[in-house]
Amino acid sequence: MRGQNISQLLPQLIWKLIIEDQYVDFAKLFASMDPGYNPYDDPKDFGGGYALVKKDHLLVKQPVHTESDWICIFWAWESGVIILFPHCKAELLGYHRCINNIFCAAPEDPLAAIDFDIEAQQHYKKSPFHMDDLNALQAPLLAQMFRAHSHGLKHSSDSQAGPSPSSKCASVICHNWNYGSCADACINCQKHGTCLECGSQHQALDSDPCFTLLQAHHNKSTSVTAADDHI
Repeated sequence: MRGQNISQLLPQLIWKLIIEDQYVDFAKLFASMDPGYNPYDDPKDFGGGYALVKKDHLLVKQPVHTESDWICIFWAWESGVIILFPHCKAELLGYHRCINNIFCAAPEDPLAAIDFDIEAQQHYKKSPFHMDDLNALQAPLLAQMFRAHSHGLKHSSDSQAGPSPSSKCASVICHNWNYGSCADACINCQKHGTCLECGSQHQALDSDPCFTLLQAHHNKSTSVTAADDHI
């Protein structure tokens, strides 16, 4: 599976979880996407059912804080899943749209969608379901809503004074459209028809140079974030 032609190499640990249809921690997958990560660094057999693991490669986590980071991680995970389970493509697209709706509903708080995704994935781990089944997603959605209520809506007063979410979304170039995973009209009410890299009227996915730049900019931002966290 490591030899598959996908844009983001996946380490053995992630492939193993995908093959077994197990929960994939996006924070670990995010860490593996760092340019300095070695996807071929396997755990060494230590005997007796134990393995000698290099901590900074297989156990390290990189918290996900932004919508663009989540999209890149989901894209990498989805690519691996679809290779093994091609019949799940429509299901994952439906789930992606559900998460995008939450990002759009709370543009000032991307963690609302990111935490909901974690809740939904954990729910799937306990009892597998079709991830585009809105009825099955009600339980993790309610859990997330109660958690948000218990901690208070931190940014509610700020959002009342600012522009409406729809006007903000309309001025933002749609990442999903550039990745080829958002159909017209945009479910996030974001801007279609503009490349994130060159500003031309095409998707970044349709131009090898633009898509390469998009990936490079993502990797650069990931490295800067990791450096800031280290400081």
